[in-house]
Amino acid sequence: MTSEQPRYTLYGAPVSLYTGKARSYLRTQGIHFVEEHPGSKRYLEHIVPTVGRWIIPCLETPNGEVVQDGADIIDHFERGEGRALRRFSAYPDSPMLLAISHLFELFGGEGLLRPAMHYRWNFDEENLAFLSSEFALLVPGAVLDHDAFLHNSGRMRKAAVNFGVTPDSFDAIESAFEEWLELFSAHLADHPFLLGDHPTLGDYGLIAAMWAHLYRDPAPTMLIKQRAPRVGRWVERMTTSEPYLHEFPGADGSLIDDRVLPETLLSLMRFVAEEYLPEIAAHVDVANEWLAEHPEIEAGTNGLDNPGARGLMGGRGLIGNGAATFEWRGQQLTTGVMPYRFGSCNASTTMLPRLLPKSEPGSVMCFQTQALSCFLISGRSDESSATGISKSGGRRSRDLRGAADLADVANPVHSPRPRRSNGQAHDRDQAVRRQAQQRPLRRCRSAS
Repeated sequence: MTSEQPRYTLYGAPVSLYTGKARSYLRTQGIHFVEEHPGSKRYLEHIVPTVGRWIIPCLETPNGEVVQDGADIIDHFERGEGRALRRFSAYPDSPMLLAISHLFELFGGEGLLRPAMHYRWNFDEENLAFLSSEFALLVPGAVLDHDAFLHNSGRMRKAAVNFGVTPDSFDAIESAFEEWLELFSAHLADHPFLLGDHPTLGDYGLIAAMWAHLYRDPAPTMLIKQRAPRVGRWVERMTTSEPYLHEFPGADGSLIDDRVLPETLLSLMRFVAEEYLPEIAAHVDVANEWLAEHPEIEAGTNGLDNPGARGLMGGRGLIGNGAATFEWRGQQLTTGVMPYRFGSCNASTTMLPRLLPKSEPGSVMCFQTQALSCFLISGRSDESSATGISKSGGRRSRDLRGAADLADVANPVHSPRPRRSNGQAHDRDQAVRRQAQQRPLRRCRSAS
């Protein structure tokens, strides 16, 4: 980063999950920017009218263009006017690695929302003072006393239910997140980033929840530092513009060989198949049923009076948003259908099939053996498919033909997920983990 670079302005907040994705990209790419809070005069008087609503993150370019949505902010530098400013491409050249990167971008941005919301809002003893201070940064100078924060945070606590966070699911959420940490930590023993020696779209998708909620909030950061310190160091690498590769002196910026994928990466892919596919499959089914009942909806719109509504039906709560029920870790879970989630999924279901089957037959086999073949289903227009659903009321998500295929693999049958091979590093990890487990976090009742 040099002072001669044009300066960008990122409108967001440290506490914001999706701002974390955009900020990480700007920092690791060495792009000159400043961050402004969404209570600033410029944001309220220019950005909000331009975008059409209050939402973060937004990026204002040096020439005054406003880019909204973390994925679009990244693409401004990957494929747009800012391309010359980035250090490296977040899009792998290998079709195989590109497919895997999109998979983890989706999982990071959407599949980790359940632990993100649980660890933020159900550990008040550890988190509440920190969160009260952090949310005040959304509008610096405004008076937000503790009681007002508790009242306002009630909306977010209710939103957590929309993601399946209920007392009945608390234990399973924690078990799933601890499993994720164990698998990711094993992978990071040999690789500084998900696919090698520099971040890709998968890393930027994962950092959204892993930074803003799961590393900065007091309760989950203690869990990460005690049980998966390698994951904590990955978070720190993803949030700095300077090299942070102490464990990897031979890192040269290259990505892994797509012909010989590490077993640790395959284990992570299988985890995504088990953890997230049942949910996204159920959401696609509900969305397609709703679209079949509303043939009058114009492509490129959400079909609602409020074009910015995120829920399928534009209301509030599980019923108002449209709900999907699916099997997850031995229980029935119900979550709200958010059509903007389909935007990330669409990259795999439409673009990637045109690359992989013809040029990379081994890639198809890789996804099939990890129970992820649904992401390689070629999309086509169909009256009963999820066509015209928009992401955050904005850019259109294309056809999501293949919902039945998603459902077929939502409960995959495959060989047990192999664990990391024995070794001194693994033995030390196990010893540290056992010690940490003797000091469990205290799940607290809500203070609201």
